[in-house]
Amino acid sequence: MPGWGWPFNKFLVTLAGDAARKEQATVWEARDLANLPVKLRVKTGDGSTYGLQFKAVRMQRSDPRLFDPPAGFTKQESFEAALQAAALRLLAPPK
Repeated sequence: MPGWGWPFNKFLVTLAGDAARKEQATVWEARDLANLPVKLRVKTGDGSTYGLQFKAVRMQRSDPRLFDPPAGFTKQESFEAALQAAALRLLAPPK
C-alpha cells in the first residue's frame, strides 16, 4: 500500500483446512483507522488469487437511524420464538 499515506500493519493469515483447501490471506490494517482492514489478498489452494481494497475511507459517526429496526419488524423474545414465527410465515397461505 505504498503511496496510500496510511501507516499500516501487514499480516499473513493461513486459513487451515485440508491441504487442498488451504488458503493464505495477506491483510493490511490501517493503524490510524482503528486497525480497519483496508486491503486483503487471498491465495487459494489451487493457486488462484482474489482480493479487495477499500479506497477513500473516512471515519465518521453513523446516523443512529441506520440501526433502527426495519418497517414491519416484530421483536421476538427468544431464538426459539423467532424460529416459530418464521415457520408460521412459511406455512401460511400466500397473500
